[in-house]
Amino acid sequence: MIEMKKAFQEYFRKLNEYAYREYGTLPTVVNSDEWDKSMLIGDEDEEGYIQWRPKEIQVNLDWKSLEQSFGFNLKEDLKAYYTSYLFIRLSGEFDEIKINFDRIVDVNTIPQLIKKQHRDGEYYLPGQQMFLLGGVSLDGCDDLLILYRNNDGKVICYDPELKRQFVFDYSLAEIIGDMEVYR
Repeated sequence: MIEMKKAFQEYFRKLNEYAYREYGTLPTVVNSDEWDKSMLIGDEDEEGYIQWRPKEIQVNLDWKSLEQSFGFNLKEDLKAYYTSYLFIRLSGEFDEIKINFDRIVDVNTIPQLIKKQHRDGEYYLPGQQMFLLGGVSLDGCDDLLILYRNNDGKVICYDPELKRQFVFDYSLAEIIGDMEVYR
């Protein structure tokens, strides 16, 4: 199984190559006070865009306290997902599925983000230790969700309208590392 940091590095390598090939720059984003300024490169352009790069982080969260609030222990790969990098964009195509992970942009708000994503995941699939990590688009349907089921470490694509789920045969790290960047 691929390590989470290596998966992020592989995805960000592809993202940078794509941005350079298409635009001749690093990836860009509309500038916002929300972004960690150490992720931003250069100055805003005339349209308000600024280059960015992911930031590798070393965060010592109080996992014990978080896990006590949930009533269960978090899988190591989920912990690594939250504490490896700050990123503004983590989206790509995996196995014909377009995945947009929610951004992680501030070390100080990671515990709140984890709690929110757990609360949101449990809203859709209660009692399964779910974490809502982002959105999915498949065959023109763009209101699907990507969830992480902590009790067994599985990644789920969920259709909230039809209440159907598809379990990926890949780990979270494998999905991130193997995603191909799309426009």
